[in-house]
Amino acid sequence: MNDYSNRPVVLLELSGVAEKWLSDSTDTTGRMAVSGRAEVAPVRLSALKALIGDNEAAARSIVRNFIAHSRGIVNELSEACTAGQPTAASAAAHKLKSAARAIGAFALAELCAEMERTCDMGDQADLVEQLALLNCEEASVIAFLLMRVEQDTPIL
Repeated sequence: MNDYSNRPVVLLELSGVAEKWLSDSTDTTGRMAVSGRAEVAPVRLSALKALIGDNEAAARSIVRNFIAHSRGIVNELSEACTAGQPTAASAAAHKLKSAARAIGAFALAELCAEMERTCDMGDQADLVEQLALLNCEEASVIAFLLMRVEQDTPIL
């Protein structure tokens, strides 16, 4: 392993390096071709596979559950930010962060972690900006997951 990561390590970067070196050669690189260039997929389902193994039914159930509930958590987070309730916003960000990490949506999880830190500092302006980024990333994650769930092929 020859990759180098600066400290402090960003979870997304660490995940990418670990994914590169630990993934098997079949899939799970976390990359997909878009317009002739490689782009990191918003979800690395290999993280979910590492948690639950090859249980396709369980994976589909977890992914469907994430799809069903993530928008509600984002709305809860948004309402708390708008109402100036940093404790409630931090709790919602934490909840979404945990779920996102479990399915392998590491960029979304990192945004949630940033929002938690921002809530602790009480910076309302940064929260509004981060919320916009979080909405975009969550939409990207959901679109990716819907595409995978609707296919007749295994998602893991």
